[in-house]
Amino acid sequence: MSPDTYRARMRHVYRTQSRRVVLALSGCAVAMLGIVPVAHAETPPPAGELAFTITDQRVTESSGLARDTDNNVFWTINDSGDRGVVYAIGPDGRTRGTVEFDADPVDVEAIAYANGRLYVADIGDNQAQRESVRIYVINAPTPGVDRGSSFTTYEFTYPDGPHDAEAILVEESGRIRIVTKAPTGGIYLAPEQLTTGGRNELTRVADAPAWVTDATVLPSGQFAVRTYLSLEVLDPESHASVARARLPFQPQGESLTVSMTDQVLLIGSEGAQSRVLRVPIPAALDEVPPAGESPPPSPLPPPPEDTGSVLDSVGVNRSGTYTALALAFLVAIVSAVVVFLRGKGAEQPVAAPARRSWDTPADDGPAGDVQRTPFPDAGLPPDTPPDDEPTQLRPAIKP
Repeated sequence: MSPDTYRARMRHVYRTQSRRVVLALSGCAVAMLGIVPVAHAETPPPAGELAFTITDQRVTESSGLARDTDNNVFWTINDSGDRGVVYAIGPDGRTRGTVEFDADPVDVEAIAYANGRLYVADIGDNQAQRESVRIYVINAPTPGVDRGSSFTTYEFTYPDGPHDAEAILVEESGRIRIVTKAPTGGIYLAPEQLTTGGRNELTRVADAPAWVTDATVLPSGQFAVRTYLSLEVLDPESHASVARARLPFQPQGESLTVSMTDQVLLIGSEGAQSRVLRVPIPAALDEVPPAGESPPPSPLPPPPEDTGSVLDSVGVNRSGTYTALALAFLVAIVSAVVVFLRGKGAEQPVAAPARRSWDTPADDGPAGDVQRTPFPDAGLPPDTPPDDEPTQLRPAIKP
């Protein structure tokens, strides 16, 4: 076989193989982007609008929020380990002052404001071993003025043994409910008349949603409770859920209150520089992720904006498996491009050598055997496979 015939064959082989590789890898890419997301797509949590950020460096474990329209602030407290102090946060996120009270809380987990009184709930009990829990009631708190202010301490016991709790509900009348945190939580009602001379026994009145981390009374009189993943509205009489919605992503969502305008709810999380988000009050019983026997992990954060990632755009759970698939997809595309370019490079015609005389030996054959000359319109020899383009080099057989 002559060199030119060989080159023609190789050009055809390169083009054919590169097209097959590109088609095969394109099919794999389509499967990865189509089949995998459909089978394993996860609906991303809804977005929340930022209301404010708590900027006070002392507030590192905000575990509750309470709206105070009298002082135009939101009260918050640190989780376990802090002394008797509450922080007044303005609608801009800046601290307007504090109120201190002479107490040594064990595990403060919730706060509420009703009828001019601030309720600080020392009700956390992760190990379920406290014989009683306490709620401190501060009358007419004034941010930045009260130091060691007067307060009243009320002690409570559960009728069915110790429970961990992170939420309280306080109506305008002052009636208190404690909502426990468990796979099957409970709503416990305090006596109408509280005593400071002994323990006040709670009464279990209803089941609660799983893993409740805060609660508040709505302007309508209904109760709103939040979990790590969802928000529920309860009827104040039956305590049944009448509305439910999924919550935006927060690392450890543990606070809930009503906005100053009564129009939306505010949710926050523990940690420094806590971001407080606005969310609508649920109006329908939407589907939410099911609760388990242990506190659920934080929901998947929304994908970063403007990344252009196809996998992110469909909300695929970015676990190690999908990371590997994404890398495989990139490798496949790069390989296809390389093979295709190599095939294109083989298509370039080789420049024809200068015309030789009959007695000048060719460089790639015996002397006087073959003369090379361009024949643009000539066809290929019978043993050469068809080509997509006319070849500019054709062998001329010496007569």
